[in-house]
Amino acid sequence: FCLGNCYLSMRQYARAADSFTTAVALKPEFTLGYEHRGLARLCAQDYAAARRDFDAVLQREPDCLSALVNRAIACQSLGETEKAVQDLTRAIDLGCTETRVYFLRSRFRAQLGDAARAAEDLQEGLCRTPGDELSWVARGVARLPDQPHEALADFRQALALNPRSQPALQNMAHVLSEQLGDLDGAVSALDQWIGFEPGSASALASRGVLLARQGQRDAA
Repeated sequence: FCLGNCYLSMRQYARAADSFTTAVALKPEFTLGYEHRGLARLCAQDYAAARRDFDAVLQREPDCLSALVNRAIACQSLGETEKAVQDLTRAIDLGCTETRVYFLRSRFRAQLGDAARAAEDLQEGLCRTPGDELSWVARGVARLPDQPHEALADFRQALALNPRSQPALQNMAHVLSEQLGDLDGAVSALDQWIGFEPGSASALASRGVLLARQGQRDAA
């Protein structure tokens, strides 16, 4: 299980899933093994397998908030958007404190054509103060493109909680380069990302584009 978590943090999702599979084989009642395997499969975009794992978790622990939220993401990716909204609503009713659930439900309701309630969820998410990394990122994204400085502040709050936050650094680079015209700052954010994930093709390609814009052809 610990090995699987190490692979998960390194974004080696197939190896992570294999390790968690061994963990649940050794201890079938170990709910976290299924949940973390589901997360690895979700990150690998194997949504059907991820959903099966979150189903297994919720069969054992029906009120598991993290499994409800992650199953909602898997369901939406499988085209089961109504089920995704139901899971997020249940998580909120159970007291989920991750404010990103409002942004997720807003987006899913908009996809279902429920514009009024989607707008209500968006406003609710913007009014609440995030308390976790992913919720800070979610609020920052929701503030784009009209409030780039506020969005940047949210991404920095996410980094204060997790200095290795890839989504925070990626979005920070986007805001700095595309909306605030700070190419040096954007390159610096990508430097941080590449510093802990040197093999990231996305980070390297993005930095190459920004270096090219600065006229640094060899570096690009």
